[in-house]
Amino acid sequence: MTFSLQMARTAWLFSAALIALGFLSLLNLAAFVVWRFGGVNSPLLNATVEPTLDLVPLLDLAGLQVAFALAAAGVGLGFLGVLLARRVAARIDLEKQRAQDRLRRVHLYRESARVEPYLGQAPQERERKRA
Repeated sequence: MTFSLQMARTAWLFSAALIALGFLSLLNLAAFVVWRFGGVNSPLLNATVEPTLDLVPLLDLAGLQVAFALAAAGVGLGFLGVLLARRVAARIDLEKQRAQDRLRRVHLYRESARVEPYLGQAPQERERKRA
């Protein structure tokens, strides 16, 4: 499989989205705890926590259990996103190193009498045919 910088960027963007989703689920838990136990009653917290409470009748769980379950899933998604981002970054570094090695070898070939292997006619044969 060939390496594509566009594919690497897409994978990195996907991993960043996973990390953001995990962070948002942890923020949802914090908002729920503040809303439920902090005694704060603001329209912003109500708008944030109400969709979580809509899941409660479906799952037959308390609101805090749903918030903890979403936060645990968010931590897992964030961990997966970090692993994916590190893997993509390592792959990009590997490809950069290969490109630098390739450029360094071309410089070495230029300084010596050796030629880099290639397919096709040798330069001497081309010159003989022209003459």
